[in-house]
Amino acid sequence: MIIGLLLMCIVWVGLTVQGVGDGGVSHAAMSMVMSATHHSATDSQLPAVSSHALSVLLLLIAASKLKANKGQKKTAALSSSEEVALHSLVTVTPSHVITRDDSSRIVNHVLNKHGIDDKVLMCKMESIIDNTRIVRRHSCRPIGWLKRHQQPQERHVDAIRACTELGTQAVIASIDKAKIEVKDIDALVCVSSCVKALPSLGRAISSALSMPLETPVIDISDVGCGAGALAIRRAAALLRDQNKTNIVLVSVETPTYLFTDATHSMQNLIKCVLFGDAAVAGVLQRSRDCTCQHGRSLILCDRDAGEITLPDTRAMAYCQPTVDGKLHFEMTKMLADGITKAGPMIADKLRSKHHDVTIAHVGGPKLVPILLNAIGKHVTGTISDTCMDGFAHTGNIVSATVLDALRRHIETPATNIDQSCLLVSVGPGFTASYVSGVVR
Repeated sequence: MIIGLLLMCIVWVGLTVQGVGDGGVSHAAMSMVMSATHHSATDSQLPAVSSHALSVLLLLIAASKLKANKGQKKTAALSSSEEVALHSLVTVTPSHVITRDDSSRIVNHVLNKHGIDDKVLMCKMESIIDNTRIVRRHSCRPIGWLKRHQQPQERHVDAIRACTELGTQAVIASIDKAKIEVKDIDALVCVSSCVKALPSLGRAISSALSMPLETPVIDISDVGCGAGALAIRRAAALLRDQNKTNIVLVSVETPTYLFTDATHSMQNLIKCVLFGDAAVAGVLQRSRDCTCQHGRSLILCDRDAGEITLPDTRAMAYCQPTVDGKLHFEMTKMLADGITKAGPMIADKLRSKHHDVTIAHVGGPKLVPILLNAIGKHVTGTISDTCMDGFAHTGNIVSATVLDALRRHIETPATNIDQSCLLVSVGPGFTASYVSGVVR
């Protein structure tokens, strides 16, 4: 019995110290066991010791093999501690420009159609237009075309075409900046909340790019402005969990196709002067594989990323059909209450309570300070101006807004080599998503 226990100890020490470190069994450990079992086998008084020692050896070898197999499976996935870089962000806008004066003419068109001659209301709308600080927006179609009546099917088909072209242009520009080719794309993550497409918009873009048929395409929709940070998180998780090298993320939004003059409600008038069309694309890679040779990247931190959904808040922001067959997006005054509640909830989930810079998008210029103030009571750091700068030149481009703001921030010369950064985007639902990282 004592000899058997000693043999078990010899086997365990030999395997642990000399053989199991890499999932295998060393020759030295095997020699130790075989030598021990040989001597025990010649002892006529202990005939069972040899078989006992071999049984122990076989069990330990099986355990070491299982450990090795698990290790091999994990090597295909990205370690949670390994850095993921988002870089080569590119913003593409369509050629048609909507100026501030155009916005005033659009409001006049809607009011005139409904026979409203209200100078007080028009003055209020002029003040709102000024408060947005939007100098210009972009549209896939001229204003005249948008104001004309089309059958819902005609407008829908044209919107899918425009989204596909805009998204494809953004992807091509991004991978060109990243020095990779279409054949190098391992997966495409496509975000859009303004167009319903079946097959999906991501599939349409992958087809336009002639991507290999087996390339995975992930579509994210119906999250509105909140999908910006959410899409980054989803793409980073895909890179970490799968044996992927290049993940392309594209957000393409064409809210001008939702223009309607069927109602003269204040919310519809605000929508007419706030939204613009654009697409933003970027590439996610392991930091060690990063092909971006110029400019900075956002190195993502997976521990400070998440999303929240407030219950019973659908009435804050939602879409509903109009009498002319279009979708009308409604943002109510209750949205500010939801943002005020969401801020502390996001801050509470963050492990790091300091970020050098915070970039946020919540739907409108007046709502941004509400969210930042709610988060700022718990998280220290400065606020980036790039989101408001983007508003001035693109308007609200829905989920693409926070990505465009990140691009502007990355391209802005910085005194700090590394800047911790928090991205927050809020949308209908009520949903809020956030990711963090270091701009390096």
